Amino acid sequence: MSWPSINIGSVRDDLELLSKDELRSLILKMVNQSEYKTARWAKDAIVRYAQKSLEKQRHATPGEQKIAKLLAFANSAEQQNWTDLSQCVSQYAVCVYLEIANLEERIDALADLFHELQQLANFDAPLGAMEAAAVNPLPDFEAFMTQWRLQLTAIVENGHSEWENSEERWLREVTLRMDGITGLGILAKKSRNPGDFDAWCLALKQNDDWAGALAAYRMAVRTVHCDKTRTLARFYDGAALAAKQLGDRDALRFLKNAWLAQPPLKRLRCWLGAADTSDERLKIGKMALAKCPVDELAQRAFLLLQQSDVIGAARMVGSASGLGWSSFQHPGHSMVPLLCGVFENGEEVLRSLENVLESPSVDDFSGCTEIEGGCEETISKSVMPCPEPAALLQSVDDLCKSYGNDVSVQKAVLKELKKAARKRVQGIVGNQRRRHYGHAALLMTLCVRLDDGSDTRKWFDGLKQEYRCYPAFQCQLAIFNDN
Repeated sequence: MSWPSINIGSVRDDLELLSKDELRSLILKMVNQSEYKTARWAKDAIVRYAQKSLEKQRHATPGEQKIAKLLAFANSAEQQNWTDLSQCVSQYAVCVYLEIANLEERIDALADLFHELQQLANFDAPLGAMEAAAVNPLPDFEAFMTQWRLQLTAIVENGHSEWENSEERWLREVTLRMDGITGLGILAKKSRNPGDFDAWCLALKQNDDWAGALAAYRMAVRTVHCDKTRTLARFYDGAALAAKQLGDRDALRFLKNAWLAQPPLKRLRCWLGAADTSDERLKIGKMALAKCPVDELAQRAFLLLQQSDVIGAARMVGSASGLGWSSFQHPGHSMVPLLCGVFENGEEVLRSLENVLESPSVDDFSGCTEIEGGCEETISKSVMPCPEPAALLQSVDDLCKSYGNDVSVQKAVLKELKKAARKRVQGIVGNQRRRHYGHAALLMTLCVRLDDGSDTRKWFDGLKQEYRCYPAFQCQLAIFNDN
């Protein structure tokens, strides 16, 4: 979308001359006022930007014509439905670029602008954003990039923060533009920065250079000085994916190392899924069970079931908290349907009760990388095979069928399912979390439908009576048991 057809003039200078109240009025016109958080960020960011200039003694009073011109600009942007703030800010950056002829002043002004407004717009690649927003090629852009890189390099080399900053991301962008993928590799080897290795490896993959990506990931594992296990796991993820693309058997070893560095369930599934035979999967499962953290109940229950310990898996479900079913560590949402398989009518009961389980609302693999800014993106998009738990338990049907007539096993599993249901009712209904009353009622109903004996019915009626003072919960029980 082109810039509004009005005489912009010295937009940056005019903003510096506006008072705080005038700036707030202007920004409220530029953003959707119903989105309060966005409006607040915009106001604060540009007010700070203007106040920084006012501290430099730029106190001239803008005339009515200038104020009218800026308000006209805001109204024009609003009329053209500029809902994308990134586009608006990129357009403004182009104006700043064109208004300032001096190279050093231009760089300083744009750096200040990007820093102040980065909460509003993604400026990880400011050069590309400006080029996309500009109607015509930006003048003297090559000279600008050369000086821009020199300034960024000086800042990055003198900085010692353990957290990635904007200058590091901007330096990667200009390096890739000027020196290509080779330049990114040189930058990564020199800095040993995890973000630089990420950018280098990503560029290699996008160029379909999987051999180069594998070599880069191997180097990252060896050379990056970082005590964050998530970062190390991410590099092993990338190495595994590259090895898989090349048909390299080291993929299995990389997946093992990734899981050992940081073990979410999905990494375990990737590791098991890479095995060629069921015997190899059982060997991996036994090894993983010995190394699995004690608080990873979902993984431990899954691994116990894989190792044919049905009762052990059921005990994991029964010992888990009644709350936290949406947690990736909770075994309930993944194990209950598998445990129902030991009952002859288990499959039929599950079909009759829709939405029995509450699965996490976000992929468990993305939840493991909040600090690092995302897991190996290609694995999270399922390029690396990540089979569902049931698919990895090739013998689960035979295993469950073998217990179909084993009353002692069925009683042990039912006992743990009852424990899980009671804890769920205590946690949900006891804390009046009404939105989940239906789930607690479903778990109770599941138990009584798996076994309609007198003991289970007595248990059901007793628990129902215990929470008789909660009519909304009683209503949910009635709904499920009338069907």
